[in-house]
Amino acid sequence: MNLSQVKCFIMAAKELNFTKAAEQLYTTQPTVSKYICNLEKELGLNLFDRSGKSLKLTYSGKILLSEFEKILENIDKTVLKAKELSTGRMGRLNIGFPTSMKVTNLLPGLFREFSKEYPDISVEMFAFDFKSLNRHFINGKLDIILTRSFEKFPQNCLAINRLPISRSKPQLYFNHQMLGLDSNPSIEDLKNTPLILIETDEPVTDHEFVINIARKYGLCTSKIVPVNSIETMFYYIESGEGIAILGSSYQITKSEFISCIELNNVDSEVGTDIYWKEDVQNPSINIFADYVSMYISTI
Repeated sequence: MNLSQVKCFIMAAKELNFTKAAEQLYTTQPTVSKYICNLEKELGLNLFDRSGKSLKLTYSGKILLSEFEKILENIDKTVLKAKELSTGRMGRLNIGFPTSMKVTNLLPGLFREFSKEYPDISVEMFAFDFKSLNRHFINGKLDIILTRSFEKFPQNCLAINRLPISRSKPQLYFNHQMLGLDSNPSIEDLKNTPLILIETDEPVTDHEFVINIARKYGLCTSKIVPVNSIETMFYYIESGEGIAILGSSYQITKSEFISCIELNNVDSEVGTDIYWKEDVQNPSINIFADYVSMYISTI
């Protein structure tokens, strides 16, 4: 039994006339008769009652007509779904970001508007520390991540695209009270304070950007305080254990105990980028990236 036989039977069952069914199917009456005859032999059932002047469906024929119509409807739905999946208008996106990042502040209303535009693309959001965020992105558990603009990835990783989301001058964060300084210290006052850096499993290139800025301002780079997350970094800054250099995309600025100095004499800016891999079998990724690019241009 094949799909052509099923379609032929459905048309013949609706028309109750093989000649009319043939006209609807753009074929000949003998072809329709052959299809029906072969189908009846294959199933071992009489589908039509041919004893009278007019063709009638048998009880078995009526049951098959109802079920075959459901099957064809499901096939059509499945094909449509497959086409939508291939274009990316239906699918799933796993998006990650650092636990310390306030995504709604960076891109207000983005995910709400995206869901309105693409209701059949399911978006799941996941927050991780930087190490876990990069690991899940590299191993494919996350389709897209929002993270630091100076992030580095292994050379053997697939080609990675990036889209800038926000930019600002780097800022130097500290707790002047715990460091025993006045309320408006200068960078000179902070030059011997240990520098707090987030640990990474990757080469030190992840830290080069921050260390180079620190050196440019004469800050101490020989005393490094390693931490495993932004949250731990906040705690260390508040406790007076050291200073840190970050962009303004993080919730650190909400602490009443932490102050900052903008580092204006730095050529490059820092911020947040969106990252995604090339050649990944998920067309919804490019749809989301294009939407973000358009969205950024409007805010």
